[in-house]
Amino acid sequence: MIKKILQYGLFVVLVLGTVLVWKTIPVPCATPIEYALGTFDGRFGISQEDFLREASAAERVWESALGRELFRFVPEAVFKINLVFDERQERTLEGQKLESFLEKTKASQETLEQKQQKTRSLYEKTSREYERLFESFKRKLSAYNAEVEKWNREGGAPEDVYKDLEEVSRALLKEEKELETKRLEVNALAKEVNSFSAKQVAVVEDYNARVEEYTGRYGQSAQFDQGDYVGEEINIYQYDDVSHLRAVLVHEFGHALGFAHGSDPQSMMYYLMEQQSLDPIVLSSEDKTMLLARCNQTFFDVVFERIGNAKPWLTEHEDGKGFLGL
Repeated sequence: MIKKILQYGLFVVLVLGTVLVWKTIPVPCATPIEYALGTFDGRFGISQEDFLREASAAERVWESALGRELFRFVPEAVFKINLVFDERQERTLEGQKLESFLEKTKASQETLEQKQQKTRSLYEKTSREYERLFESFKRKLSAYNAEVEKWNREGGAPEDVYKDLEEVSRALLKEEKELETKRLEVNALAKEVNSFSAKQVAVVEDYNARVEEYTGRYGQSAQFDQGDYVGEEINIYQYDDVSHLRAVLVHEFGHALGFAHGSDPQSMMYYLMEQQSLDPIVLSSEDKTMLLARCNQTFFDVVFERIGNAKPWLTEHEDGKGFLGL
C-alpha cells in the first residue's frame, strides 16, 4: 500500500514538474514580442511616428509570411528599440552631403562646359570675321599707299584725285577703329573661354578639398554595424534611407525571434546589406525556412534545442550583431 502511495506521489511530482518546466520554457512565437520606443535621437531627421511606422512595416514582413502576429507595439514594454546617433550615422549624413555636392559639381561642370562651348563658338566666329575684315583692310590700305606713293613720285595729285584720296583715308581710319573694336571683342571672348576652364578647375578643386576633409575625418570607406540586438533591446545606429531603415529593423526583428545570420546573400538575415530586395522587401527561401522552423517548434523541439540538437541557424544569436554597412 505504501509502495503504491509512493509511486502515485512520484507520478504527481513528475506531472507537476513537467508542467512547471513547460511553463518556464517558452515556445517560440507563441506570444507576440512586445516592444516600445526607447532612446530616440532626433538628429536622424525622422519623426517618432515615421520611425514606428517603419517598425510596424518591418513586423509585417515576418508576420505576413507566417500568418500570425509576432510583434506588438506597447508603449510601456520592457523590450526597447533605440535610435542611437553616433559617428556611424554622422558619417552617413556627411557622405550623403558629399554625394549631393558631387552631383552639384557635375551639374556645374556641365553648365560651365556648355557655356564655354557656346562662347568658344562665338569666339571662333568673331575671330574669323576679324581675320576677314583685317585682310580686307590690309588690301585697301596697301592700294591707298600705292596710290599716294605714285602721285608723290609725280610731284603731287590733281585736286580732284587729292580729295578722293582724303576721302579714302578717312574711310580707312574709320575702318581701322572698327577693326580695333572687333580685335578687342575677340580678345575678350578668348579670355572668357579661358575663364571657364579656370572655373571648372576651381569647382573640381573645391570638391576634392571636401573629399579630402571627409576622408581625413572619417578615413577610407569601411564596413560598420548598422544595428544590433542585445537581450532586451534593438539598437539602430545607421541607415541611408527609410527602405534601409526598414530592412535593418526586419533583420534585427529576425534576431529577436531567434535567428542567427543566414548564408544566402539575398536573405534578410544575411550579415551584409548588399544583394537583398529592399523596395519592396522580399524574404528569401532561407528566411522563410528559418521562420517556419522556428515558429512551428513544439515544447519538445525547444527542449532538444536546449540540449544542442537544433539546427545551427535556429540557435540564439550569439554576437548580437546586425546588418553591416555597405
